[in-house]
Amino acid sequence: MAGWKIYFKRPLPNPSILSRLKNLPFPLPAAAGTIAGPASVGVNATGVAYSVPTIASANAYVWTVPAGATITSGGTTKSIVVSYGQPQEPVLCV
Repeated sequence: MAGWKIYFKRPLPNPSILSRLKNLPFPLPAAAGTIAGPASVGVNATGVAYSVPTIASANAYVWTVPAGATITSGGTTKSIVVSYGQPQEPVLCV
């Protein structure tokens, strides 16, 4: 399965998927830890950094940021930098 990547969010939408994935020749990634970074940001905030601890067996990270926010660096790494438009509470997931 060289070259294949499997991405999924936790919790899994269908827990039975684990029974189908358990026989894959590689381990599934562990759950993401707590996201480190500010809980709120100001108007037009730029350079806002977030990170998670290294996720065992992960080879890439998929981040989601709220509408109006842009990931300016680190999109598939364990650390990202985000720029915001209007002030809002960040709702991030990895």
